[in-house]
Amino acid sequence: MATTRNLLFLLLLLSSTLAAASPTTPASAIPGRLVIKYRPTVNACAHCLLKHGTPFARVTGRDSLDRLNQEFGVHGAHGLFMERHGLDAGAAAAAWAGRVATVRSRSARQVNPLGSTPDLSGVYVLDLPTDVDVVAAAARFAADPDVEYAHPDHVSSIAFVPNDPFFGSSGSWGQAYPDLWGLHLVGADVAWDTATGAGTERGSGAASPNAA
Repeated sequence: MATTRNLLFLLLLLSSTLAAASPTTPASAIPGRLVIKYRPTVNACAHCLLKHGTPFARVTGRDSLDRLNQEFGVHGAHGLFMERHGLDAGAAAAAWAGRVATVRSRSARQVNPLGSTPDLSGVYVLDLPTDVDVVAAAARFAADPDVEYAHPDHVSSIAFVPNDPFFGSSGSWGQAYPDLWGLHLVGADVAWDTATGAGTERGSGAASPNAA
């Protein structure tokens, strides 16, 4: 009897360990989509390589990406921020910098708090079969030497109430009431979650185009 109990315990322990080790796909992840940023060693348009069946090894000098593409059934890619058909890494980076410069020139007072704008010309969305575990695929691609990062493509939702930590805290300065008491007093959180302006009011029925 004790042997049976011990065996059952070991089986439960093993199953729980395997479950913990297995990647789980979050509900917000879009099936069949993976966001990936290639390093400059991918010196060509990833969309063009996949569309024409050209091995990535031809531009990177190694076949690791080709093996990953085959393993996870990657069948397409498109640029997330720009299309770089026919452009190598240097030309794509220059084109991206030109776009950024154009946007900045529209407002001489515009300030970039990061100090410099990251090159996003190598960011793509990969198309995979919808039954592929995108979390596992992201981990494998992220470990490749020609990839800067990879992650599932998530569905985002708007949080109307700001994430200011002082909005949800009290007594930070020794007072016996919420830190941003004025916003609570006027019910700002209710207003933020009710309407955002003309044509975007929440709730049943269409918002009036003349709504404030």
